[in-house]
Amino acid sequence: MSPAGGLPKAIERGTERGCRAIQIFNQSPRRWQPTTHAEEELAAFREAMAASPIEAVLVHTVYLLNCASEDPDIRAKSLTSLTQSLRVGEQIGAAGVVLHPGSAKSGAAQNAIRRAGAAIREALRESERCPLQLENTAGAGGTLGRSIDELAELLREVGAKVGLQRIRSLHLNDSQTQLGSNRDRHANVGEGQLGEAGCAAFLAAPAFDALPCVLETPGENRSGASAEEVALAERLRQRGIARRRGRARAPGTRSAAGQ
Repeated sequence: MSPAGGLPKAIERGTERGCRAIQIFNQSPRRWQPTTHAEEELAAFREAMAASPIEAVLVHTVYLLNCASEDPDIRAKSLTSLTQSLRVGEQIGAAGVVLHPGSAKSGAAQNAIRRAGAAIREALRESERCPLQLENTAGAGGTLGRSIDELAELLREVGAKVGLQRIRSLHLNDSQTQLGSNRDRHANVGEGQLGEAGCAAFLAAPAFDALPCVLETPGENRSGASAEEVALAERLRQRGIARRRGRARAPGTRSAAGQ
């Protein structure tokens, strides 16, 4: 949700679409320049959220950020930007700050992971009250986090272990490209390779039951997820849960009332 016009506007826009979780950028996603939020604006955001059906807010870091860069200037800018995002996340009561771990470009992934780990540790020392969430990636362009193994290495660099219990939020989009393409091309829910059945299975996975999920779909005319698509995701989740419960009942068994 766009915070244009002030952070509380993101809550307003999310509510209009029927959301219970939203994701925002705390500054322009394609510029290094941080946005300064007055305490009055931060307080207004918290008040707006408390009065809304929004249960969780995620802050996404800017696209330029690359904690794994070999360029010390880029790493320094990335550290400053990440630290600012964590501080804003703390100030608005965000469920977490979402970070693309970075890219090794043409260099060795292991070295890039060490560089990213060092930057992340330093950022967390500056702000320990807002959780940092590493987003898995499709793997194009040397991006880190393309596999569970790489995510595990990144987590070890910052003193944590990988596992289902570490997952704190979800992004949902269908895919324009096939499994294994290593390309991050988003499609609207049900309109890509996953289809409605695949999206329903994902949304109904038991391990994800209590997690906030945000749509990262292009929407109509690249306008982002609409109220209709949010409602579709809700219906697909319920459809997936119903199918899961149906499969849990073994073939040929009957309920006690029918025996």
